[in-house]
Amino acid sequence: MPDDRSSGLAPFSFGFKYHFQDSQGISHPSLGAIVRVFPSWGSGDFASHHVTGDVRLAADWDFAPKLSLNPNVGIGRYEDDRGGLFTTALVAVTLNYLPTKKINPFIDMGLQAPEQTAGKASVIFDAGIAYIIGRNLQLDASAGAGAHGVTPPHPFISFGISYRIELAGQNAPESRFSRNHKITLKEESEAQLFVYNYAEALSFVRANPVSGRT
Repeated sequence: MPDDRSSGLAPFSFGFKYHFQDSQGISHPSLGAIVRVFPSWGSGDFASHHVTGDVRLAADWDFAPKLSLNPNVGIGRYEDDRGGLFTTALVAVTLNYLPTKKINPFIDMGLQAPEQTAGKASVIFDAGIAYIIGRNLQLDASAGAGAHGVTPPHPFISFGISYRIELAGQNAPESRFSRNHKITLKEESEAQLFVYNYAEALSFVRANPVSGRT
């Protein structure tokens, strides 16, 4: 019986986030813009042959004590499983629970349309937990599955690590910083650089590898 499992490292992303609107209560969320670039890198089914990237507008809405909703929309330039580049629309929503300043359980949904050249839309749901170490290092782990499309894994387990680089003259607090596309925007600093690596530890019944996954 063939083994439908695949594993590997997706490309590192180098990102820049600019926070231009502070939160002013439940009716006025904070807003920011995020730009990410993925160099040509990776291993196994997750390797890429082109530099890709995306641009997003993200919000952070604290609608209840210890609960936050983080929607974002944008556009990406990604690589499909045949090595071709294509442009796609991106939508993601993350529900965060914040029991402490260090621990952040979350539920996430991501939509990409199209999912590949001349393709349809893909939808992924996942849930996991993030843990913040010190001021600038964050680890996260999640499990989920694709709900629509041919490129999402069914199901998957993933691990990630992100590191925030504080820019000169900025004073970032200890927690709530950028993690992959699940971007939070409560930082006091206006601008930040971050580096993120996403490791798809194990995925099952993978019809096609997800390239440039949001």
